Amino acid sequence: MELELQTRIQDWSRRLAQGTQPEVAATIGTMVDELTVLRNNMAPVEWEAAILALRASELLPILLEDPFTSWSYYRPRGFPGDAGLIDFIYAQGDFADPLRSATPTGQWIYAANQTRPACKAVRYRKQIASEFLREVMAGSAKPSALGIAAGHLREVETEAAQGAGFDGRIVALDQDEQALDRIAQRLPKIECLKMSVREILMGRLDGQVFDATWSLGLYDYLSDAAAERLLAKQLSLVREGGRVMICNFAPDAADRGYMEAFMDWKLIYRDEQDMEALAFRVRSGCTTRIFREPSGQVVFLEMIKDA
Repeated sequence: MELELQTRIQDWSRRLAQGTQPEVAATIGTMVDELTVLRNNMAPVEWEAAILALRASELLPILLEDPFTSWSYYRPRGFPGDAGLIDFIYAQGDFADPLRSATPTGQWIYAANQTRPACKAVRYRKQIASEFLREVMAGSAKPSALGIAAGHLREVETEAAQGAGFDGRIVALDQDEQALDRIAQRLPKIECLKMSVREILMGRLDGQVFDATWSLGLYDYLSDAAAERLLAKQLSLVREGGRVMICNFAPDAADRGYMEAFMDWKLIYRDEQDMEALAFRVRSGCTTRIFREPSGQVVFLEMIKDA
């Protein structure tokens, strides 16, 4: 396997370094698919050894010419999957300057990565959250909603919360002060709270009641025990008839090999059965719905608290 991996690394490196844009795009597609097959067919200790070999090779510097991959690998905000990284996928915010400064190969790798299932799923995830919020906003004269690990809150970009006549309350909660500053600059009607998951679980929001709470990427990093506690807390924060929506990348996600090896973006994956088990452990008078977004990479759990 070691010799086979080295042969593949040399081939991928050559194709990326010397290829035209179509050739780079094709190489990224093949490489990402093959990395996930390798990852799925290896024991965890073997995969960790493979990651070390991949990162020590000539392939890593080429891939880090892509500002999206580089941002994830170096973690400028100190943790994985931050709002700046997600903006590369949305093509919003400050993504354009580092992309313009990238080499042609880096720009081509970026463009190829944006066509991959994981990036498509993140964009679908945003669309689903926007629709969720539209329904919440339309369901009450003075609607209230709480976004946990809100990032840059891009799902609110086109919502009524920006309008002069909005008379509700949307709270964006995140541990990343930079992300909250970006929200405050763009959406002054949004209430921003700097708060960690631990502080939520300790009861800092207790006593507040919302029509809905949602979280788009947080559960990808939570253990089962933490996920159960947070979901129960979210349910306690919504009124009767209120809604909770969370989501998680699935174990069969197509790009996990590349994400783990070259982006240092490691997630905790859950499928429909895992989400159903999570809901079962915390539900008390709730209606649940579990579904995947159109690309099939992310599993959603929506719970409605019975009136």
